[in-house]
Formats: sequence, structure tokens, C-alpha cells
Amino acid sequence: MSARISWTGWHSPGRTMADTAGTVEIPGVGSRRASRFSHEAMATVFSLLVIHDDRRYAHQAAAAAWAECDRLEQEFSRFIENSDISRLNGLPLNSSITIGMDTYECLRISSEITMATGGAFDVTLGTAVRPAGSAPEPPFLFDPHTYTVTRTHPRAQIDLGGIGKGYAVDRIAGLLDEWEIPAALVSGGRSSVLALDPPPGEKGWRVSISHPATGTVLKELNLVRRCLSGSGLEKGEHILDPRTGKPVTGRIAAWSLCPAAAEGDALSTAFMVMDEEETGRFCKQRDECAAMIVDDHGEFRLFGECSP
Repeated sequence: MSARISWTGWHSPGRTMADTAGTVEIPGVGSRRASRFSHEAMATVFSLLVIHDDRRYAHQAAAAAWAECDRLEQEFSRFIENSDISRLNGLPLNSSITIGMDTYECLRISSEITMATGGAFDVTLGTAVRPAGSAPEPPFLFDPHTYTVTRTHPRAQIDLGGIGKGYAVDRIAGLLDEWEIPAALVSGGRSSVLALDPPPGEKGWRVSISHPATGTVLKELNLVRRCLSGSGLEKGEHILDPRTGKPVTGRIAAWSLCPAAAEGDALSTAFMVMDEEETGRFCKQRDECAAMIVDDHGEFRLFGECSP
């Protein structure tokens, strides 16, 4: 079972660069000049749906977006030798290195979410488990002025798999703004989608989430400058609570609604780990975020404001 997200006007992933371009009919959006693109990176398929009259210009913007994806993968992957993350994971205790600005920023966002969720989201592996709600000890120290990182834990390893794709989606959105393409939809796989401005005359980009067991539509939304992200238990897989090291129980899927994709990716994982009281308290403290979960009884729960 998974926490996939559906949206209108999309294509089947698997091809690179321009899949289709031209004036197409998008259910819920209408007839617009839409260009659709996809690209494989970070073990998933990134996709773009761009509303722009100049097909060649949209193609060039997509090429720039995919180049940015590939660049970030070279910095974020723990499987690529000499990536920032590989160099950090091989760092001796009490030693320091300088990393790239994007790696630093992704780690900074990760650290903030770790603290805000009481350790329910954590990109570090191999650290000691701790009681739920307790403040985690940072295994690395960061210098924001020099982008220097110092290892303070002998066994800690970093894996950006739970936030790196979301960070890339945010960077693509920023790049499209730089290219003055305001109306677009960006996805990192089928579990995260970030909407920019909607097509002219529309309220937003129509997306929906479905029950992972029955396929029943649970919620439909019109997104504008917001990200919907999902996490769930695929068959035979487990999500571990980083505070205890044990598999998550009590829910089978969770979604987050946030202004940014990096935060959304991380929080959809955290909402799989946090109990209902923790989730509700978090969403009250951050009114720009909402959470949706399906518990292990198949019941749907909504926390925070989630406008349609």
C-alpha cells in the first residue's frame, strides 16, 4: 500500500525530456498550451507540466530543470563517490569539511524539522535511539558562515532520501520562476507534487489523495503555491521510528500539505511516525501545514486547515 497522489493532465512516466507539447485538454484546467516533460533522477521520475505559449522556451526551461536535478543528485547521493554526503559519511570523528551550499541548506532544513518533530524525522542513521519527544543530539555541527560541517558522533551516517527529492522540486520551482514561467506543476515521483500559479482563469491545480487499500478518493484539493506529499507502507517494507529504531505502527499512509516540497517530504514521513496528539499539536503550532493520515483500521484523519 502506498500514499500516492493523483492529478489531472498528467502522463505515464518513464520518458525523458518532452513527452508531449502543444494545446491539450486538461480535465479541470481546460484547453491551454501545455508542455509535459519527465526525467529520471534520484531513483525516481521527476515530471513537469508547464503552461506557456512558447513551446521551445518551455523545452529549454525543462532542460535547465533536469540539469539542476542531476547536479543535486551528484551532491546528495550517498552512493556516489566524492558527493558531499559520501564525504560527510566518511569523515573521521571531530574532523570538518566544507560542503556545497545546497547540501548545507538541505541539511539545515532537515535539522530544523528533526527538532520541530521531536526526532520523528531524522536523516542520520546509526545514532542511539532516544525517548519519544526528547531533543536529539546533533551528530554533526554546522557553521552557517563557511558551510563547514564537523562530525561529533563516531557512527552517524546521513541519508537524504526522505528530503532530497523535495529539495530538488523546490529548486525546480525556483528555476521556473527565474524563467518567468509562473503556471506549472512539478512532481518528484508519484508521492510529491508542488503547484506554482494555476493556469489563467483556474482556481488551482486539481489533485487528490486516495485510500491506499480501497482506492477511494479521500480528499480533493486545488493547489496554488503549495506542496502535497505522501508516505506509506509499501508491501514488505517498513518505516522505522528514529526515536526507537522500531517499525511504525498505527497507520498505513500519511500526507502533508505545506508551502515547500522539502518540508513536505520530511513531514509526510514524520506524520507516519508521530501519534495523533503529536500530529495535532504540530499542525496547531504551524498553521501553514496540514496532515492527513489513514490509520491501521483504515480510518481517515485530518489535522490542520486543508482548503479544497
